[in-house]
Amino acid sequence: FLITSIPLGFSDQCLNILLSIGIFENIRNNRLEIQKKVSLFDASISLGILFSTLYKIFWTYSYKDNFIFFIQTFLLISLLIINFSLKNVFLNWRVILISAIYPIQRFIYIPLSIILTPLSTVLTWFLLNIFGFNAYTKGQEIFIGNGGVLVSFSCSGSDQIIFAITSMLVLNLVLPFKRVRYFYLQLIITFLITFMINIFRLCILAIFVDTYNSDNFSVFDFFHGSKGGLIFSLISTALSCEVYKKLYVLNKLNY
Repeated sequence: FLITSIPLGFSDQCLNILLSIGIFENIRNNRLEIQKKVSLFDASISLGILFSTLYKIFWTYSYKDNFIFFIQTFLLISLLIINFSLKNVFLNWRVILISAIYPIQRFIYIPLSIILTPLSTVLTWFLLNIFGFNAYTKGQEIFIGNGGVLVSFSCSGSDQIIFAITSMLVLNLVLPFKRVRYFYLQLIITFLITFMINIFRLCILAIFVDTYNSDNFSVFDFFHGSKGGLIFSLISTALSCEVYKKLYVLNKLNY
């Protein structure tokens, strides 16, 4: 966990913590028997993956090398092989899937942002006018008076949506629904909750854009930064977990 977190930003470290919790909890719940005697073949494969990964990490310090997104998966597979043998490694497929969520989410970020960015712009403009602000748009920019905000990919809510949905995936792997349709419903609700909370965040940024680079506390700078964005991610995740709890109880009653 420490090795995979060092090169990452604050929000990505939080996601890494979430994935690590899911991995450890899933291994604990499965209670698979650890092999007492490690074969030379398993040890060679495991150590080969381990040392190759560590060697690669030594040369990786930034996002310029996409290998950084696969570090946790490779390290985990190495540990699974030496503990459960190569032939049984995929009995832990849920654990491997959790660790692979991080690289997967990096690849779906851009397509998701392309779809969400114009939707976020239109809905933010619409809500601001409903609330009584004389907002107008120019392309992907939203203006109130002379100040405006540009709704880029980083403001589209993709990161928050991926974070919240990842939380639900980890939660479902640890505490699964009996019927899969409840899980699909949970993902849809999580998506909508997170998307609308990000629209609310964009409204706040547009309203307080005049505090940009202020000498005093800047509402815009705080909520535009990673820590402010993480607050909204945690709020949407908490609300999604509450919905998950309700659906889980309903699922048990109807099963």
